Amino acid sequence: MGDERFQARFMEKTHLQHKDSQAVPLSGTMGPLMEGTTGKGSKYWSTSFDQIEDGDTDPRLISEKLGLDYNSKKEYVLVVVDTEKSMPLSGVKSVPATFEKVSEFANTELPLDFPKTFTDTAMTPEFQAKYAEHHAAAVESKYLPDQWSKDTKSFKKYLTTTDLNKTEQKLLATRMEMHDTIGNNQDYVGNGLTKNLNRNSPNKHGAVETLNFERKETNLKSLSSYFLYRLGFLDLWNSLGEKYEHGEL
Repeated sequence: MGDERFQARFMEKTHLQHKDSQAVPLSGTMGPLMEGTTGKGSKYWSTSFDQIEDGDTDPRLISEKLGLDYNSKKEYVLVVVDTEKSMPLSGVKSVPATFEKVSEFANTELPLDFPKTFTDTAMTPEFQAKYAEHHAAAVESKYLPDQWSKDTKSFKKYLTTTDLNKTEQKLLATRMEMHDTIGNNQDYVGNGLTKNLNRNSPNKHGAVETLNFERKETNLKSLSSYFLYRLGFLDLWNSLGEKYEHGEL
């Protein structure tokens, strides 16, 4: 995945423009800002175009393959970035979405928040399953409003109602802070692939995924986006597919 020149970022349309610059096209960023030890810039998750090509123009299918909860009330876009051109502009640091590599990223960029002593315990299949279980229970018991919530304060209140000891509660609360800051949510798999949320698919896993951290503050316009479009424009999607097949991407 790290050798893929063209990275695809699937996100809500609202991110195309900065909240204070609604009239300025591409004034938004690839993701929320994060400040680490090596810089400050957007943090986001991406895949390569070939990983989601079979999703056609259906934002629901693409969302599910990327392990994202689809919201029919939202509009989505796909940004394909030329990493060779954007690297000098953003100083992007990219790592595979595995337990090991994301742990190393967290230990390096946010050592005070997520030290190795924490990730050695929390970044395992067993602990991930426990986090997913308690996140779902917090939603079901109405401490969290929905499955998208990252409200650590409310999650801590839920944890006090369980039979978990203080150490376990603290670990789970910190895991939600990691979910909020880095983005590895309750459906994170830890093997470099997303969880496939399409119930009709025989595949348990979806796309290969990469965690990216731009160590310089940039906007979409400056990142040499190869294509930027609203999903649903079939002709443009087919044009992109043809370019990929012909070796132009």
